[in-house]
Amino acid sequence: MLFCKKFWYKVGRRSLAEDESLIGTTWKCENCLLIMVHVESIDEEREKEVIRKLYKAIVWYHNKTLCKKVVLHSFAHLSEDKSNPIFAKNIIEKVAAKLRERGLEIHVTPFGYFLELELWISDEPISRVFKVL
Repeated sequence: MLFCKKFWYKVGRRSLAEDESLIGTTWKCENCLLIMVHVESIDEEREKEVIRKLYKAIVWYHNKTLCKKVVLHSFAHLSEDKSNPIFAKNIIEKVAAKLRERGLEIHVTPFGYFLELELWISDEPISRVFKVL
């Protein structure tokens, strides 16, 4: 989890997605929480627990930073073990819905694409947090 002063991305080529219409589109924000989510195969056996723990971790981070803008980004590079991509996408969408209900501003990066990323993260210790769920 990263507290970004600035975050920008450009949609590059497809990896899993079929839709090419997003390629080349960009998005940016300032002062947002970037939550990089990696879902492993073992998580498929504990979906409700994973959703609950991910939600709680993000709410905890929001409370520490007081940042209401949250970006959820599928980042399948934190482990060699990966879940089914559809399962990972569903986890992200379910957590996004719960966070929206809480009143947070949620953006989900396009799933199934390689993104060009630009991050600006401060030197504060709370700007970088790692949680295993």
